[in-house]
Amino acid sequence: MKPILLMISLCLCGVISNATTYYVSPTGSNSNAGTITAPFATIEKLNSVMRAGDIAYIRGGTYRSTYGNGGWQHFTIANLHGTSTSVIKIWAYPGELPIFNLDNIVPSATDPTAMVIDNCSYIHLKGIRVTGLKQIANGNGLSRGIDLRNSPNNTIEFVELDHIGGYGYILSDGSNDNYFLNCDAHHMDDRLTVGGAWGNANGFQCTGGSNATRNTFDGCRAWWICDDGFDFYGTDGVNTLKNCWSFWNGYEPGTFTARGDGNGFKLGPAATNQHTAILRTLTNCLAFENLSNGFDQNNGDLRCKLYNNTSYKNGDYGYMWDFISPAPAQDFKNNVSFSDRIARRGTETNGSNNSWNSAIAVTSADFLSISSVGVDGPRQADGSLPNLSFLKLTTASRLINAGINVGLPYVSTAPDLGAFENGLAVIVPVTLMDFSAIAKPNKTSLLQWKTATELNSDYFVIERGTDGSTFAQVAIVNANGNSNSVINYQMTDNLPSNGVNYYRLKMVDADGQFQYSNIVSVTFKSTIAGNVVIVSSTSSHDHFEININSSKAQPVNYAVYDAGGKMIYTAGASLQNGLNNINKNMSLPGGVYYFKLMTSEEKITVPLVSMN
Repeated sequence: MKPILLMISLCLCGVISNATTYYVSPTGSNSNAGTITAPFATIEKLNSVMRAGDIAYIRGGTYRSTYGNGGWQHFTIANLHGTSTSVIKIWAYPGELPIFNLDNIVPSATDPTAMVIDNCSYIHLKGIRVTGLKQIANGNGLSRGIDLRNSPNNTIEFVELDHIGGYGYILSDGSNDNYFLNCDAHHMDDRLTVGGAWGNANGFQCTGGSNATRNTFDGCRAWWICDDGFDFYGTDGVNTLKNCWSFWNGYEPGTFTARGDGNGFKLGPAATNQHTAILRTLTNCLAFENLSNGFDQNNGDLRCKLYNNTSYKNGDYGYMWDFISPAPAQDFKNNVSFSDRIARRGTETNGSNNSWNSAIAVTSADFLSISSVGVDGPRQADGSLPNLSFLKLTTASRLINAGINVGLPYVSTAPDLGAFENGLAVIVPVTLMDFSAIAKPNKTSLLQWKTATELNSDYFVIERGTDGSTFAQVAIVNANGNSNSVINYQMTDNLPSNGVNYYRLKMVDADGQFQYSNIVSVTFKSTIAGNVVIVSSTSSHDHFEININSSKAQPVNYAVYDAGGKMIYTAGASLQNGLNNINKNMSLPGGVYYFKLMTSEEKITVPLVSMN
């Protein structure tokens, strides 16, 4: 077989970064530059300048609408499009709480909305509160909290939405693949609607035939909503809920005066009859002390999957599945009903290893606490739910190891029943405080990052790429076991490419969930002119010939690495001014190998062709 010739041109490459950091403050001005010392005043001004990869910090304080009583949308984020690797971030300034407060507005427009996210993708909204938009006084309309319209692939994190005269979070048409993380909806009511007061306010909703699909709600809470906490009435969209709490719904907010429907999770009906695809998946969720049902199919002709959920002390059924003939197949496993008026309705809820079809009679002795005091309390610093004893299992509970494996994390011999696995470490999300890449004098990349609030179940994956969009794993770094503290890490990448190298950090929790850092880059410039030529053959040995046109005489070190970065050969050589050849015969198995040339001024890393 003839040798294969691979020629790689060396060039001077630079890094051009267009990402900008902006600031907004209640004391700012829209004629400012948007810097930390000269911030903007409104989110609309911010909206007019942001581009993919930009980040904006919203300073603490109170923001008011500039549209007055007649405004139909008071705060608007529109037509912003990031990418999967260049997300647009609109975050609360660390340690501060921005409040978008509309309690001074007396709405006169029909169906006004507090905040609209319209035609946006890959934005990340984090750490704000939206509050105070009352219902129109004549009762001919409802107010809305945060409405996503034609906006896919966004993250809404650690956002509090409260005291709205109508609906909370809304997913309208085209709002697919969004992720709601650690968000709250509370104190929503519809007390004025003519001929149907108290019947329309919901905390999180995708209803009315909306085609939004593949949306996820994780760690979210809904309480004191006069109608339903989570409502998916009349939609065929796929919705996934995990670790969510829904409680005290169906009452006049702040009281236990019965008002609306009062379901914790209203899952149906679908817009059309759906007997094949599973449209609603709920895992590790709590529904408790609601006026009516904890988990409700609402006479819906659709398929659902419920694993490891707990229903407690709801006024009617814990799990309400109305009979439909022929009934679609449901998937119920490891669920618990305790102290509901009736545990469940419908043979569709039979499933496997649930509290109602096991030999275990659930009692208060199975739980560390059955007091819901504190469930509406402040979230933890990272946005996660309050850490309470409520409905967690005692070590002596007979619900321990009584479940069946459904793919969720568990300890011991089998999963427990209910929303909380006894003995499973609480996964504290990693809070990334910094991530950087530095070009070292020996032409290696030093990766450094700083995290907070982590456990030893976390680990980090370092990924590298050369085009800013395609990445491959370089290394895995395990956490060191600390928690609730600031931790510094660093790692050296010995095989960066000549030119621009892009890095990102993938932070992975023990349950497999992950998040990416921002992308950082370093550049290595070659001071050796000309081409690098590599020749390989599939004879009894593989011949590496590196042809270098050097602009000066200089000593070099060179090495050969395997695809995993392990050095398998190293030697020294001297370059002369002009064309130089470095030759090496080696017997190697098939695979991809790397040649690295190092002088005091540069490093060149060149991938060889595959050896067959």
